[in-house]
Amino acid sequence: MIVQQSLLILWDVLKTIFVSIGLIFTEIKRLFFYKRKDVRGKLALVTGGANGLGRGICLRLAELGCRIAIADINLKAAEKTCEEIRGKGYKAKAYKIDVTNADEITKLRDDVFNDLGTVDILINNAGLMSNKNLEETSENIEAMLKVNILGVILNLRTEKWRKKIKTTCVCPYYIKTREDVIDFLNPKFPALEMEDAANETVEGILREDRVVTIPRHQMALCKFLNIFPLSVQEAVRDRILKEYEFNNPNCKLNFDF
Repeated sequence: MIVQQSLLILWDVLKTIFVSIGLIFTEIKRLFFYKRKDVRGKLALVTGGANGLGRGICLRLAELGCRIAIADINLKAAEKTCEEIRGKGYKAKAYKIDVTNADEITKLRDDVFNDLGTVDILINNAGLMSNKNLEETSENIEAMLKVNILGVILNLRTEKWRKKIKTTCVCPYYIKTREDVIDFLNPKFPALEMEDAANETVEGILREDRVVTIPRHQMALCKFLNIFPLSVQEAVRDRILKEYEFNNPNCKLNFDF
């Protein structure tokens, strides 16, 4: 019995090795000879697309020929971004949405489908951050969890744009969307320009990458750190990569929740 189980485990290991070799060559091929998706005429729905990174993503996708649907809680700002896109000769329409409200998402699904058709690209960009410590508040934390996690889940389960899903997870460094945030964080390395971050995000989507880090070398750094013991990783995080204190007295932020 033990011998039989050992042989089965060995066979599984060998199969995994053979499959892994094929996947490694496939990834190397994609790295040097990847083919970008053609998104001309496709419909892209971007949550939180009125400002910041979301706005940059909308502008870039429009330049590539996408029709744009912006879903944002700030309808006035969303309309302004749509006007900017239409002013460049592209198609865009704005919708007001609270991504934490399942009923509003259902209505958004129906409205977008009736107005523009089937969504081809869904970008869950809407997000919140707080400058409060965990001990100070629960309201802001609850709002962040609802928008940053629940909002994504509610969007992904919406049927009229749930065809064959290929996901791309984008993990950027600090982005210059608001100068006061950058002043507050005071990062050791230069913050990313919004336009560059938006372009890299869209490129990752066009390549159908599973994970995109901006800048790209961050992924290599994370994987390199993973070969060390946890204590070493914690030391690097706490002593070298630590970049800011939330109780920075030199800068005050105002977040609207």
